[in-house]
Amino acid sequence: MRIAENVHLDGVLDRIKVPFLVTHGSKDSQIPLKWAYRTYEQLVNSPKRELKIFTEREGGVQHASFDNSINAAHYIADWVAQTLGGRTS
Repeated sequence: MRIAENVHLDGVLDRIKVPFLVTHGSKDSQIPLKWAYRTYEQLVNSPKRELKIFTEREGGVQHASFDNSINAAHYIADWVAQTLGGRTS
């Protein structure tokens, strides 16, 4: 975890000028939820930024949504399709 503290995108996220989706599980035991909020808050120049926190009700609360990865995959795919003007399921 000491090394993980220095692995971040602080200082560069404000340069992102494209849509950006941040996803995180509400009970992620590897990456603190506060880091997802920190990332989202720094995306100040993204024309469409979104933070999606997966809850116990919908599943996908663990790291990389491994407890319900299909739910997260569908959400991300739909977000990308909507953002790029495609169709969703």
